[in-house]
Amino acid sequence: MSGVGLAITNLRIFQSFGTVVAIDRDHGMLQKAKEEAGDLPDLEFKLVDARHLGEFEKESFDYILALGLFAYFHMHEVDAVFSQFWRVCRQEGYLMLTNATMHPKDAYIKSGLECGFELIRDKEGYCPAASSKRRYLLVFAKRKEHSHPD
Repeated sequence: MSGVGLAITNLRIFQSFGTVVAIDRDHGMLQKAKEEAGDLPDLEFKLVDARHLGEFEKESFDYILALGLFAYFHMHEVDAVFSQFWRVCRQEGYLMLTNATMHPKDAYIKSGLECGFELIRDKEGYCPAASSKRRYLLVFAKRKEHSHPD
């Protein structure tokens, strides 16, 4: 899970899938998430920037969640993040991202497709926790038939 700072509720949900590795590039947000998580089992916290996931092995995650993460990156950095997500996502794995509707989702869709992900869900809806109250959800799948230049 990338950008874990405010996503502790999601950590609880996704623990049913196994060990959750929660990352954030901001030490304060990571600390806040650790405190809120308490003694939840099978949970690792790492101070890592999503643009640089080199400490994780290739194809080491089944699911990648980026909940509001892209709001913290400039558009010219989005391709680098998607490229890192592609590298660490297992074949037949999934990338799920949410973002406020004020951010251009077409650019994120394009970046995901160019990396080799397949868009399988594009949904917009109301989110009371979001500052803009409207968010979209994009779900990508990593398929075997596409090879990505590492």
